[in-house]
Amino acid sequence: MREGRKKREKRDRRGVVLEPWKLTAIVLLVMICFLIHFPAHAASPSGDIKEGNRYYWQGDYDKALEQYEAAGEASPDLDIVNFNKGTAYYQKGQYQEAIDSFTKALSTEDKKTESDAIYNIANAKYKLGRATAENDMNSAVSLYRESLDYYKRAIELEEGSRDAKYNHELVERELKVLLDRLKNQKQQQDDQDREQDSDKKEEQKNDNKEPESNESGKEERQQGREAPDDQKMTEEKGDHQQGAGEGTAQEQEAGRQEERDGGMSPEEAKMLLEAFGEEEERDAQKKQKGAQYPRVLKDW
Repeated sequence: MREGRKKREKRDRRGVVLEPWKLTAIVLLVMICFLIHFPAHAASPSGDIKEGNRYYWQGDYDKALEQYEAAGEASPDLDIVNFNKGTAYYQKGQYQEAIDSFTKALSTEDKKTESDAIYNIANAKYKLGRATAENDMNSAVSLYRESLDYYKRAIELEEGSRDAKYNHELVERELKVLLDRLKNQKQQQDDQDREQDSDKKEEQKNDNKEPESNESGKEERQQGREAPDDQKMTEEKGDHQQGAGEGTAQEQEAGRQEERDGGMSPEEAKMLLEAFGEEEERDAQKKQKGAQYPRVLKDW
């Protein structure tokens, strides 16, 4: 019985006897180890990319990113993975993350992918600049300028690119508007500082004159006791001067009101606001027109 069993046994190169059930167990163990170190999705990153694209077109950018991340675990340097991650971040409004992903995609040897990545970096920098303009105009100016540099690179790589040229002109105009706002803001701050300095100097001047006024008042009272008729004439003259002073005060108040209004009548101010509204409407139409040229996904 023992001899017959030996005939069915297999031997490895060292002559170690392996019974059939032990051989099967070893094969299963090797397969389990392989699956642990190499997940099923790692064998086919293109499948994850296609699945991510499907979620992307459905508008589910979070799930799209999950699929792109899964593909990236197997091929972290794959340009298409980084590119498509950038597009998903862009659609979510996470522009800095989009810039980082598109920048990684620039390592590609494919010129078309490189051109598209540069174009999308320019778009993302512009969007990030607009998002920060209200709170930090200086940072927005820097981002707009960086955006213009990337549009120039996209135009050089893809000659005759209407998208890049159009967006370059659009960002140039918005940069000029932002620089004008910064200039006006600085001018207003300088004017305010000068006005505050002038007020302080005027207060100091009045403080220095106050003792002289008191002394002058004493002299007037002394003269009044000595010459009542002169006092009466002085009072009449003072009443006349007071009336003139009230007229002058009204004129000064009107002058200050005119300065606050910027030297414009209400009709002129209204015309300016209406013109500004028309200009904003034209800018909005131009922006909408520019939005007709998206380039935010490269298919696998």
